[in-house]
Amino acid sequence: MTVIGKNCHELRIDDKLNKVAWRITYHLHKNFIVLLDVFKKKKGRTPKHFIEKSKTRLKEFYEILE
Repeated sequence: MTVIGKNCHELRIDDKLNKVAWRITYHLHKNFIVLLDVFKKKKGRTPKHFIEKSKTRLKEFYEILE
């Protein structure tokens, strides 16, 4: 998901039994996999507040590395 940042991705899990779609946004950085957010997908597009929350968490991750 380049809208969040470089090397950010979305894992899609469709739970057909419970009729729920889950999304996990994550970032790949050298030896780390940084989980940014987990949420239920209810509509076609990812809501902006989930994208903004993921961007904030990614920024916080890089602040910790400095």
